[in-house]
Amino acid sequence: MSAARDRPRVGVVLPGPTASEGRARTDVVSHARHLETLGFDSLWAGDHLATGIPSLDCFTALSAAAAVTERIRLGTGVLVPALRSTAWAAKQVASLRLLSGDRLLLGVGSGGPWPEEWEAAGATYEARGRLTDEALAVIPSLVEGAPTLLPGPDRPVVHLEPGVPAPPILIGGSSHTAMRRAARHGDGWFPSMVAPHTVRSGRELIETENGCSKEIVVGLVASLQTKRATKAEIARELAARYDIADEAATDLPITGSPEQAAERLREFIDAGATHFAVGMQGDDWERQTELLAHVREILHRN
Repeated sequence: MSAARDRPRVGVVLPGPTASEGRARTDVVSHARHLETLGFDSLWAGDHLATGIPSLDCFTALSAAAAVTERIRLGTGVLVPALRSTAWAAKQVASLRLLSGDRLLLGVGSGGPWPEEWEAAGATYEARGRLTDEALAVIPSLVEGAPTLLPGPDRPVVHLEPGVPAPPILIGGSSHTAMRRAARHGDGWFPSMVAPHTVRSGRELIETENGCSKEIVVGLVASLQTKRATKAEIARELAARYDIADEAATDLPITGSPEQAAERLREFIDAGATHFAVGMQGDDWERQTELLAHVREILHRN
């Protein structure tokens, strides 16, 4: 993946299901078509099982999006392999890579502190770092169809077919452990809900340990030109959901006009960001994405 910083790429996180007439409803198909029509570079789906917030299985959502688009990249933001069997995860990755025609961006992370999610998966939160590293060590060869020795007490050799080229792997997280994991295992780094100075320090650490620059995708939230989902409201939600200090969360949301949002994104670009995955907040998702598409145009003009 190129780390060129002259034309930053901008993507959008697919919205989760909403309640309508007493039932959960979503329209991944129309959302995906809309984002491709607007010219976005990527669309993203998170990987959650049971956090109390409605969500779709990321591979199912991205497969639906892949079926109705041709150009836009499809990203997991981020896959948590510690919640599932490594071989099954690799099978899903290979299948989506094949079905999407080489458009998959594989974000991988160690997961968040939601006890109900780990309990539902029958997984151990405390072991997530080790399990993530073990999965990252074998997922590429599993996806490529090579006979692969799995980690664990039984250590079986697994051979998945059909094999496909492994997709670019973007390591999620903003801790020093995640940065070093990105230097060691990743084609790129994928921090979310961070300030530009964190992006800069992570880029410098990765370049020092790896000897070269890598793709840096930054996950952000934005609410543009709307009186609903204000900056303060979004900041409070981020602080509660991601266990971020209130003071640090205050400056995270991207708000204001497209010109103001572009200036904020330039701060991240100057720090090393090459790609953005933006979750839109507000009362009109389609209008919000149209405004973000204008932000992308501004960044590409200047």
